[in-house]
Amino acid sequence: MSDLLIIPWGRTDWGDARRLIGRTDLPLNDAGRAQVDDWAAQLLDAPPALLQYGPEEAARETARLLSRRLGLRSGRPIGDLAEMDVGLWAGLTPADVEQRFTSAYDDWRNSPESVCPPEGEPVADALRRIERAAQRSLRKHAQSRVGFVVGPMAAAALRCKLEEGAMERFWEYVDAPAAPYRLTWPRATQAAGTGS
Repeated sequence: MSDLLIIPWGRTDWGDARRLIGRTDLPLNDAGRAQVDDWAAQLLDAPPALLQYGPEEAARETARLLSRRLGLRSGRPIGDLAEMDVGLWAGLTPADVEQRFTSAYDDWRNSPESVCPPEGEPVADALRRIERAAQRSLRKHAQSRVGFVVGPMAAAALRCKLEEGAMERFWEYVDAPAAPYRLTWPRATQAAGTGS
């Protein structure tokens, strides 16, 4: 069994405005940097030995801040841990997507794995890519606690796939407040920092 942390990247201006980010490179805002600092304080007692992270600016910055605060060495970004590519939906709010792409939006909310955003990545492909990258890392670092710093949809997908093996709670996880989440793979869970 592997102990891991799923860490969504810190807050950004687009995230605060509820805009879909996808693979858009955005820096953390001041609130995001403070958020990551709080997360680092929560993780001091049981930090990851290693951080793996996606290529987006927000993921890189979150990993860099956590690494500095926790005294970890920061490696290179992993392309397969990239956030889901939402294509032409990047920058739109969910309400915008619902208004402009009603049928696709309904499918996306009800069965996310069945959707491919226009000029984006099929969600099913993104899920396989992200899960495969995480499992590769977990096999390689089986004796270490690994942290994955990824976008909000990638974080939700990892929780669903590694914890439950299914996507039923995907939107619940996307919409939940961002925080590091600890789990033992396969399938025994515990929220980081909550003591539960």
